[in-house]
Amino acid sequence: MNNIAIFASGSGTNAENIISYFSNEKEVTVKLVLTNNPNALVLQRAEKYSVEAYIFDRPMLYSTGEVLKVLEEKSIDFIILAGFLWLVPPDIIKAFDGRIPPIAITMMTTIAICWFLDKRFPPLPTSETSLSRVVH
Repeated sequence: MNNIAIFASGSGTNAENIISYFSNEKEVTVKLVLTNNPNALVLQRAEKYSVEAYIFDRPMLYSTGEVLKVLEEKSIDFIILAGFLWLVPPDIIKAFDGRIPPIAITMMTTIAICWFLDKRFPPLPTSETSLSRVVH
């Protein structure tokens, strides 16, 4: 089982798309959503899919190592940055070297995760309407 943690700071639409995509996957699970914003809508989106959420502040991320400890306790394999607005600290980058794909939009997120997990890519959108939902 590959466990994914998603870092997000805002509405969480990309996070929700990732959670939804992997919701029926047997080899991959979104195990944790982390945010620095206690009012972020991503918390509601995580709850909708019964994904555990973790709220942290600046010292917990940069000084005390608490965020890294949580990632390790939850056996996280990959980190996805889905609209996360802070710099990821060096201790997390080192611990997850090669396991934080550089992604910006939902479709790229899915492709990156599939590539990392050696899965087949999902079909690309074929209509202009579909594409506008991906590139928003």
